[in-house]
Amino acid sequence: LATDDPVAVAVTTAIHHGDLDALHRLLREQPDLAAARLGDLDQSRTLLHIATDWPGHFPNVAATITSLAAAGADLDARFVGSHRETPLHWAASSDDVAAIDALLDAGDDVEAPGAVLGGGPPLADAVGFGQWAAARRLVARGATDDKGQCLALVKGLEASWKARGGFPVNVKVLIEGEEEIGSPNLVPFVRDERKRLACDVVVIADS
Repeated sequence: LATDDPVAVAVTTAIHHGDLDALHRLLREQPDLAAARLGDLDQSRTLLHIATDWPGHFPNVAATITSLAAAGADLDARFVGSHRETPLHWAASSDDVAAIDALLDAGDDVEAPGAVLGGGPPLADAVGFGQWAAARRLVARGATDDKGQCLALVKGLEASWKARGGFPVNVKVLIEGEEEIGSPNLVPFVRDERKRLACDVVVIADS
């Protein structure tokens, strides 16, 4: 549907105003509406994207998402355009916990790839944009990040220390957690702390 189509305008208004009666009427009158895309061949989104669009937190968003999912909306549908984000990515970027819960309750994939920040899961967007309520909820609902190797490294060093009674060399550990946003502070930190970080060998655990 074109974004200026009367049906598109009506359903967008209903979603953003949380008008469930209007939404249900439109879904009854247009059986395929829940799966429709609004836009054109170059850029389009689904009704679930409209429900999770910035700034998010629309009235009755959880009920809206539940109704759209029940009517046949594709939870994993991708935005067509400059990125391939799902509605869950958009909810994460808006810190919209109610929308996140509704999408996951309907069966959405908490690890769906496609984030505008590095192509990762919704958690990457939540962390990258500093949406901490969303990040915490995604982790609580099963999302994982790539920091597991940090614990593996620390526990490995601990086990080696206990087995050998110490290390024959000095060991320095640098844990950096901003990769989702391009590590803006890593280079300045290394430059400023080059004397403390000076070493003969570097082992990178995240590759």
